[in-house]
Amino acid sequence: KLGELARAAGENAERFRIAFNTIPDAVSISRLSDGVNVAVNDGYCQNSGWGQSDVIGHTSLELGLWVDPALRTKLFEGLRADGYVRELEVPFRRRDGSVFAAVCTARVFEVGGERYFLTVSRDITGQRRAERAQAAIYRIAEAASGRGTLQQMLAEVHGIVATLMPAPNFYIALHDAATQTLSFPYFVDEIDPAPPGPQKMGRGLTEHVLRSGQPYLLNDEQQFRSLVEQGEVEDLGAPSVSWIGVPLRAQDRTVGVLAAQIYFGDTRYDPRDTDLLQFVSTQIASAIEKKQAELALRANEERFRALIESTSDGICLLGVDGAIHYSSPMASQMLGYARGEVLANIASLLHPEDAAAIQLKLREALDRPSVPVLAQGRVQRKDGSHAYIEGVFTNLLHESAVGGIVLNLRDLTDRKRMEAQLMMSDRMASVGILAAGVAHEINNPLAYLVGNLALLEEGLGATPAGEPWREALHAAQEGAERVRQIVRDLKTFSRADEDRPLPIEVHRVLDAAANIAQNEIRHRAQLNRRYAPDLPLVLVSEARLGQVVLNLLANAAQAMPESGGGNIDLIARATATEVIIEVRDTGAGIRPEHRARLFDPFFTTKPVGVGTGLGLYICQQIVGSMGGAISVESELGKGTTFRVALPIAPGTAERPAPGRTLADPAVQGSRILAIDDEPQIGTVLKHTLKAHQFTAVTSAAEALERIRGGERFHVIICDLMMPQMTGMDLHAALLREFPDQARRMLFLTGGAFTARAQNFIETVGVPHVQKPFEVAAMRNLVAERLAALG
Repeated sequence: KLGELARAAGENAERFRIAFNTIPDAVSISRLSDGVNVAVNDGYCQNSGWGQSDVIGHTSLELGLWVDPALRTKLFEGLRADGYVRELEVPFRRRDGSVFAAVCTARVFEVGGERYFLTVSRDITGQRRAERAQAAIYRIAEAASGRGTLQQMLAEVHGIVATLMPAPNFYIALHDAATQTLSFPYFVDEIDPAPPGPQKMGRGLTEHVLRSGQPYLLNDEQQFRSLVEQGEVEDLGAPSVSWIGVPLRAQDRTVGVLAAQIYFGDTRYDPRDTDLLQFVSTQIASAIEKKQAELALRANEERFRALIESTSDGICLLGVDGAIHYSSPMASQMLGYARGEVLANIASLLHPEDAAAIQLKLREALDRPSVPVLAQGRVQRKDGSHAYIEGVFTNLLHESAVGGIVLNLRDLTDRKRMEAQLMMSDRMASVGILAAGVAHEINNPLAYLVGNLALLEEGLGATPAGEPWREALHAAQEGAERVRQIVRDLKTFSRADEDRPLPIEVHRVLDAAANIAQNEIRHRAQLNRRYAPDLPLVLVSEARLGQVVLNLLANAAQAMPESGGGNIDLIARATATEVIIEVRDTGAGIRPEHRARLFDPFFTTKPVGVGTGLGLYICQQIVGSMGGAISVESELGKGTTFRVALPIAPGTAERPAPGRTLADPAVQGSRILAIDDEPQIGTVLKHTLKAHQFTAVTSAAEALERIRGGERFHVIICDLMMPQMTGMDLHAALLREFPDQARRMLFLTGGAFTARAQNFIETVGVPHVQKPFEVAAMRNLVAERLAALG
């Protein structure tokens, strides 16, 4: 039995030895205590380049196999702690100095009281190389889809190739079959300068690859000399120690050559580099053709776009249903929309009174391809106002390059307005002459009417007998005063103000006007006077300013229901350059369609017999003659605010403008975070925003860790495109984790985007600034963001 056991043990040992040496992976058995190898298989020797006698009795560290000794330490720590290590990816160095990637799995076992570990290492260099090549194909396709120039795309391609193989010197030559020339859209070389423009075909290595249509690897000077002696090539350029070139093929034709070379050192290209470069060359050729076609198309588009966008007429492209697919900047401007803002449908823009006639013209154009059809009418701007437009519809639906109805627009609003103003001027001149005459004629009887009423009041005295008539007398005097006011308005309408402007105190005029209007107001609303202290003086006519305020107060009172319960606020405040007077009421408000005409002469929304339609027109003329401006804000059902702005009198004290500035402690010293992979940008921003607590970092990942660590910032200035983690990635992370911080971001961008970056800017709506930025503009933008976000 002992013999049988011994024989069986020997057979098992032989089977183990055969299996051990047959495994193609590298297998070793080593002592755990000191790492000395006690057994290795043939695969180990083949992969490492060391023989059995070199390995047994030595450690892998002594053999120099570990490129990174820290990984060996990690292996031993795992084995001692857990007894095994799985799938540890390690770079190893062969005996000849070359490096290969391997994945190692090791497990501890015990024999005779001694602990050993068995390690199986699989060479994954080819696998990783294939993975990198596939990734390179994807990245090259992505680079071709970018919006940069051909030079920028090829620079990206160079960077991608450099991740696969050494490429310190790299160029791409494109062949023009019509002119038999070579051009070099991309050329990076440590010694030779870039060729100046297209070159006639010669007999260099580049042309050799182009003519043969086959890749070529050169590592031997004698090999090159042999080509020269055969007349295949000429000795051109600086000699290199290793050169590799592959043809660029697209659609079964060779369009150029991709080449890399090494001038210095011991590194040499090998057939694997040739295969790799040939593998990616087809994608590179395709990317070049795609980029060239894209650039040609973009150039044509830019030429036509420049032509369309530089015309003084607006141009729109319509669908069959009238949907606006494109509007030129001038067309958008005519209609009050921002550049690039989408306009829905031509029908939604038409004035109701003109819609039927214009749509009839559109249908006519649909029935008459290529025939221009003229139309005129009013369209509604975005702000609700109307423009008078002359348009020409041309049906080019049948043209494949256009595929729509072209609408040429010309804004006739100013011309129509000038015509109306000329008509109004003639009318107003006649009315002015009439008003002056009417005022003169009315004033004569009015003078003695008022005088006689005064005499009657004196005659009545304080006797009880006169009491029943006193109320009637006061009513007559009030009526006479109103007639005099109307006549004075007519005189203002007919001639310029003759009152001499003087520096006056605004609150005194406001009080006088309020006192006069009190009788009109008291039964309808509560009058609240709110004047800022120490108002500066304004240079105006006291009487004329009083007339304006009185008119506005009277209008506010008449906007209130007679049942009372409303409020009128009379407000005075100052900015750095102006005194602002506001009359606010809580009345019914003004309809949007009436606001644009409020200051037109003879326009009134009051019932017949209540208003002349001259009050606000005269107010506007008076305020304008004083160098000021009058405006209105109103909301239906909530009330109206009339605002008069008058310049401060020269030489008087000025009040500072309200609101925060960079000097305001509430804004100054805010926490600002700048993120840019260029440290110099952070330095510039630091000096620009020195009034604040400023922090600059060079990676989005670091910024995210700071915020995760509890730091908070009032404004975050971030570069859009950065390595590893982009500004877009940071914004997305902050939206998920810290939305308040995401809301405080604004972006810096160099302008060369990817499609993703372009879409991000257009859709997310985060503020962005083009590099290079102006210092003053940046400070203002930060101040605005701080003021807006608090």
